[in-house]
Amino acid sequence: MRLDIHLNVGNIPLSYKQTLNGKEMFTPVSQIVEYVKAQNLTHAVILCITEDEAVSLRASLPYVKLYFLKWITNLQGSIIEDIFDGICIHSHRGQKTDGIFGNDYSAGYVTKFLKTLKKDSIVCVHTQGSAGVENKSRGLAVAKWAIKMPDIKFLIEHAGSYIMQEFYPALRIPEDRYKGAAMGFLSSAVGSEVCIAEALLVAERLPNVFVDSSIVITNMYKSQRLNASSKWAFGSDYPFEKGLYSVATQERTFARKFGYSDSKLQEVHRRGIHWLDSTAADLWEEEFNKALVTEGKAHLYQGL
Repeated sequence: MRLDIHLNVGNIPLSYKQTLNGKEMFTPVSQIVEYVKAQNLTHAVILCITEDEAVSLRASLPYVKLYFLKWITNLQGSIIEDIFDGICIHSHRGQKTDGIFGNDYSAGYVTKFLKTLKKDSIVCVHTQGSAGVENKSRGLAVAKWAIKMPDIKFLIEHAGSYIMQEFYPALRIPEDRYKGAAMGFLSSAVGSEVCIAEALLVAERLPNVFVDSSIVITNMYKSQRLNASSKWAFGSDYPFEKGLYSVATQERTFARKFGYSDSKLQEVHRRGIHWLDSTAADLWEEEFNKALVTEGKAHLYQGL
């Protein structure tokens, strides 16, 4: 089995910067079908906007288990058709009103909307990557929702950080520390790793939270953090980065860096599929039983 927990089809909502340069992204159903087949996927989570896209994909890929999440830009008045297993919300993409893009994860209207979702819905949450106090699209925001809504499942995109840099700059001491570019890289790396660590901590502590790897570029700190966790699955974020970091590519990274065997890679896929297919109640019960048997701390989950 092979799961890609993050694919995109159709029109992808624009960010503010993209509206300035006219950049748009559209991925036809046929392109996703070809990609799924080429990657030998047996399971895939696909973000899309229209019901027609989901229907067409299901008809074109009858032997692949597909989970559809609907892009929601304006939370008020949105209709979620039965074919969707949940939704995707974004902090930076999608113009709600003139000049306002994305959703403020700290705002009450977001929590209010999430509480209207049917039980066991999957909420895919974009995370941007800055560890600054002004960054609201981070693991802690998801933790607050997951605790308030234990019957909803939350999938954290990008393992907590979308930032493409996955390395620390090599700095001599002390002279290179004070160079502007090096300081910028260092700040970016620290902030990104903090967000990744936070997202994985939230997922490890809350059974109804899971993490999407998209994307592991190198074998640096994101892969190291993921390797130490059991609450994640491979995601490519295709067609972003033109598929350079497919699930197969990320599998090779983990095989090379950490010695993952085929059976170990299958374990990663099985964990992701199990989380997707389980009810939130079952996930909480599993964690309760595991804690009771192996750690003696099941009292932490009583009453949730």
